[in-house]
Amino acid sequence: IWRRQWGDSLDHENAAVLVYHMGQMYEGWGRLADAEKSFRKTILIFEEMSQDQHVTLAFYLNVLGAFLDRQGRYDESHKNFQRALSIEEKKYGKQNN
Repeated sequence: IWRRQWGDSLDHENAAVLVYHMGQMYEGWGRLADAEKSFRKTILIFEEMSQDQHVTLAFYLNVLGAFLDRQGRYDESHKNFQRALSIEEKKYGKQNN
C-alpha cells in the first residue's frame, strides 16, 4: 500500500510508523491479535535498523507494554516497560527522586 503512495523512497522508519498506526486501528476495531502483531512488527523494524537502543524504540516498547497491560498480561507488559526504561536510562541517565 505505502509503495503506491510514496514509492520506493519510504524508509524503514516510516514503514514502522505506518505499521504502528495499523495496530492502533486494529485495537480500536477489537482485532487484538492483529494489533499485537503490528506493535511487535514495529519494534522488530526498529531492532533490524540497528536502533535497539534508540529512544523511539523505547516509545514503541511502552506502547506494547500498555497494550499487554490492558489485556491483563502483566508479566509480558512488565518486560517491555523494563526494556524501555533501560533504553531511556542509557540515553538520559537515572533519575533519583
